[in-house]
Amino acid sequence: MPAGKSDGAESKIARLETWTCAGDAPLPSMSIRGRHHDADPTRDWRISRGTIVRAIEKLFKRSGTKKTQRTNDKRTNGRDRLDLQTQVESRHQPDQLVGRQHPDHLGVLVLKDMGDYPRACFWPEVLGCLKTKKPLEVRVRTLMAPDMFFIAELQHYDVLIVNWDAINGDPSFGADFAMRWCEHRLPEIRLWIADGGLLVIEGQAKLSVPVQAAYDALVGPGQLRVSGPSDPSQSGIEEVRVGKRCALTRRAGRLSQLRKLGDEHLSSEKRNRCYKDMFPGCAGRLISSLRLRDLLLTPDQSEREWNYLYRGWFLPWIPRTVSGRRLEWVGLVQTADRRRHELPQPTVMAAKYGDGAIFATTMLLSNLNNEDRGFITAILNYHGNTHELPEPTSAWAWRFMKSHAREVIALFVAAILGFLYRNTIPDFLMPFVVTILALLVLGAILLILYIASTSTRIFKEMMGL
Repeated sequence: MPAGKSDGAESKIARLETWTCAGDAPLPSMSIRGRHHDADPTRDWRISRGTIVRAIEKLFKRSGTKKTQRTNDKRTNGRDRLDLQTQVESRHQPDQLVGRQHPDHLGVLVLKDMGDYPRACFWPEVLGCLKTKKPLEVRVRTLMAPDMFFIAELQHYDVLIVNWDAINGDPSFGADFAMRWCEHRLPEIRLWIADGGLLVIEGQAKLSVPVQAAYDALVGPGQLRVSGPSDPSQSGIEEVRVGKRCALTRRAGRLSQLRKLGDEHLSSEKRNRCYKDMFPGCAGRLISSLRLRDLLLTPDQSEREWNYLYRGWFLPWIPRTVSGRRLEWVGLVQTADRRRHELPQPTVMAAKYGDGAIFATTMLLSNLNNEDRGFITAILNYHGNTHELPEPTSAWAWRFMKSHAREVIALFVAAILGFLYRNTIPDFLMPFVVTILALLVLGAILLILYIASTSTRIFKEMMGL
């Protein structure tokens, strides 16, 4: 029995001893009927002082035991709740350290279709063959995986790859829910990118035509514009704005990571894939609303190949006055198999955002030939090195103009004043004035040439040339 409770009991017992008679004599006025008073109603049961003392001690012991038991129960329940919370948190954590938790590994999370019959995902095979600076830890999952909330798990990974058509809005594969989810979670995804993440968007298309809403959901409205069908009245799959060969742009060929590729051309012509490879099992039956002949055969009745490298492309930039603030997008890859009178169009656009970057494509990157998969390796190696990505010409030209605006204005003002007051200048200063004016004219000519060259480059980048 605790010390405090024992002292209280002893004090009450002492007061009881002063109230009772000395010795073990029965109390003079205390009598109760016994338990068997029905058998002998005339018999009284006398209670001695020792009996009362033992009853009080037992009562206080029982009270202290109950309070101690309640305290122990509270502590046990608290430990149980803590253990349960620890079990839940441990269940929601990855089994092994990946990505940002393990600096020696690069965590790659691949988002694929939902449902019982998803479209094919070739990324585990592709990533398993790459030779990156850091070993890769790859996981493929959907938005509805039951073990962990997607955004919470994304914080443990360095790269997010969106599988082809995973958010193209097709309800048969859960892509409509994925598109709405990405649109709603865009702030969280951007925050993850700004913290150093890489977002790689594989082509999102419907009947081989890029879906504008899918790119708006992932990078924000007004950031990128994609091409539409070659014939808006067509009801089948796109046949014209698709191809199997691309090439690096001139600016991309100067980058250290992409210069290691050796060849600037990218192709998928050696990749042999058919309809069943892209839509395995029962997945092909989910788009039975289309004529199966259109999916398996070309208009000339030959077997249709599903090894396209790009489906559509990105259109010229939207003016800033229309779209507001835009990211500084740079074209890295463009089409290389268009007809001569057609200009090459960008199929991969990259933009830095905070410490991370976004690589948006209209390409099926997993369809690249084995020898061209180094392009994917180069993209992954940009993790932590996004400062090496180029900036649009308009961005650094605008910074140059802002930083040298005073010098340029002073140059023109001096030239104008010198020309206006040339008749009032003393003769002995004329040689110096002529020399200065000649230098000012030469500087003005060079500045005009620089502005013309820069404007041409900006125009070409805006038009995707």
